[in-house]
Amino acid sequence: MTFAQLIDPGRELIARVVDVNPMKQGRYLPGTGHEICGPERLTESETHTALVLNPNYFSEISATVKELRGAITPIDVMAHLGEYACN
Repeated sequence: MTFAQLIDPGRELIARVVDVNPMKQGRYLPGTGHEICGPERLTESETHTALVLNPNYFSEISATVKELRGAITPIDVMAHLGEYACN
């Protein structure tokens, strides 16, 4: 939620938020209104990139997107933070 509010408050960059928890699916992020859907919905759009915010789930998410549609590239956002961190 915080990432979406900081990066895309106007819903111009992030198409949707994916969560495997069925209790969150079909709802929207407060503040920005990004739709929360299940991973199966990724096949319905022209999604090319999946930003993974929790590195603990990167392997699982990578396997899921490959199984659903191999054209989606998962990116471990936390792994790239060090490249842009200020000292």
